[in-house]
Amino acid sequence: MAAWLRCTAGLLAAVGMLDPSVDRDGAPFEYFAASAARLPSFEEVYTGGPHVLDGGFRITPEGHLACRRGLLAVYLGEGCRPAPWRVKQWSDGVLPISTFDTAFDGVWLRASAWAAPAEGLPGPVGYLRLSLAGTAATQVTRLTLAWISDPGLPVPLPDPPAGRPFAFDSDCALAGDVVLYQFPDLPDAVRWATLDSAYAAPFTAADAAVLSDTPVCGVSYRVARQAGPRR
Repeated sequence: MAAWLRCTAGLLAAVGMLDPSVDRDGAPFEYFAASAARLPSFEEVYTGGPHVLDGGFRITPEGHLACRRGLLAVYLGEGCRPAPWRVKQWSDGVLPISTFDTAFDGVWLRASAWAAPAEGLPGPVGYLRLSLAGTAATQVTRLTLAWISDPGLPVPLPDPPAGRPFAFDSDCALAGDVVLYQFPDLPDAVRWATLDSAYAAPFTAADAAVLSDTPVCGVSYRVARQAGPRR
């Protein structure tokens, strides 16, 4: 029995798998140490539409929402740590909404991601809903969103936005006239050109030495002690 357990543990480690005991008791578990989950559009699921495996949206192991044009990154805390969206589950077990929850710096975060058609647009739109709840143990911290041009998917990339200026317009992050993502325009939202450079004016990739994997157009929100629920 001991030899069998050692062999099993070695096999799991070799293929990047974990023992379910590392996850919370009574909660869903995930064998894989790092996996991506595809988000089929509601239209695909409920109308039997075409399944374009590399044309839709995915949740990466780091908790980012990826599509063919790039990805919306989610960072936790002052050090901008990726959200560990390792255990992925469907809402109510059947709805094509990937849900996840975690705690950081005394803050409880619950996230939901899905894709659905949007009026006037040719394809589905990806949605990411984040709900934060501060507690008595919460220190002042932050949650940050940012855009990364390279989604890390095995598909040809569209024309890179190298010559397009990155900018903000109200609640939109832009590359030229292309909307990268929309965000809640709350009073305490702070805009960043990159994660270590505040946003002051439109800028190009050359201006800020931006590479394809550099987070740009960041927006951060402060989470204070006993902040209470926020969305």
